[in-house]
Amino acid sequence: MGLAAENIDEWGYQDEETLLLALQEELGELTQAYLEARSEGAAPKRVDEELDDLGALLIQFQEVRNRGESA
Repeated sequence: MGLAAENIDEWGYQDEETLLLALQEELGELTQAYLEARSEGAAPKRVDEELDDLGALLIQFQEVRNRGESA
């Protein structure tokens, strides 16, 4: 929740389309981090970092919908 609040402070309440695109990007990064950690011996900590980023964006998306700024 803290990261979501930081993002809102920095970027404001973004529209749903922008947040959906960002969610897709972060999901791709999470998937890549997971696969690299599992198959290539990369640091599993990156999976947690990407999961935090994705979770923050999900919270931001919900905040926009709760504010009545959704489609």
